[in-house]
Amino acid sequence: MPGLVVGFALLRFFVLFGNLPVFPGLTWGTPRFLLPYTVGVVSSSLRNFAVDVEEAAVSLGAPRLRAFVSIVLRTSRGVAAAFILAFISHSTTCRCRCS
Repeated sequence: MPGLVVGFALLRFFVLFGNLPVFPGLTWGTPRFLLPYTVGVVSSSLRNFAVDVEEAAVSLGAPRLRAFVSIVLRTSRGVAAAFILAFISHSTTCRCRCS
């Protein structure tokens, strides 16, 4: 099913049945449409990640959140790839006319 059909159906559903204005409906619906792309890319990049490095950082005294941000997110190129893929998918499906 083309993305335009799914997007239009979601927009109609949220505007008519959810009593949402059009812009919040678009703002709420777009991430739900692009979420499977980003989850697939990030999960495949994290599948090859060595957990030993994060455990070593925690055992050396780094808090869990800092170890996650400084090691996992910086070494994972999947987050950047997911952002680029979602941006390209969104910009090719939503053609805006700016005058």
